[in-house]
Amino acid sequence: MPTNKRESLIFTVIMCFCMVLWMSIYNVARMYGHVGIDVLADAWIGFPPAYVFAMLCDVFIAGPLAKGFAFKFLVTPGKSSPRAMTLAVSSCMVVPMAIIMSLYGAFEGAFHAGTLAIVPMAWLSNIPWNFAMALPWNLLVAGPFARLVFRRAFPVGTVLEKPVEPTNLGALGGEDEKDGFAA
Repeated sequence: MPTNKRESLIFTVIMCFCMVLWMSIYNVARMYGHVGIDVLADAWIGFPPAYVFAMLCDVFIAGPLAKGFAFKFLVTPGKSSPRAMTLAVSSCMVVPMAIIMSLYGAFEGAFHAGTLAIVPMAWLSNIPWNFAMALPWNLLVAGPFARLVFRRAFPVGTVLEKPVEPTNLGALGGEDEKDGFAA
């Protein structure tokens, strides 16, 4: 799992992509009543703004809430197993994200319907549907897939907390000692 803020951000980008894409397809299919090319096309068209919104909500709202709750009530960093911590945080992330993204979907539906009157009922009715899909998808598919992709692309210790600063470029063999200019 991510060991610093840079790794956490990279992992969030991957995980959020997996979750938002699948949940977009799922919700459009629920709305249309079938799965087909038209569903995939409409889900893909609506994906970019949903992805940006979900990333912002994940980083600034749901992530801190989920980690705070999980680390206060469910697991203890350093004492709990990495698997327990992953399951706790992942499970806790689904609750606020399902609530927030269901509201986003209700507003998106209201935009297409041309009236805001549908927002409260659409929001409340979508929360259980989205939670019921998001929790198993997160724990069984998106989470394992995102962790696999993340660690294949970034083995442990390859993403640094702070970038390496070139303090002595001459030590790298590119500087001429006589005049101080690069060769």
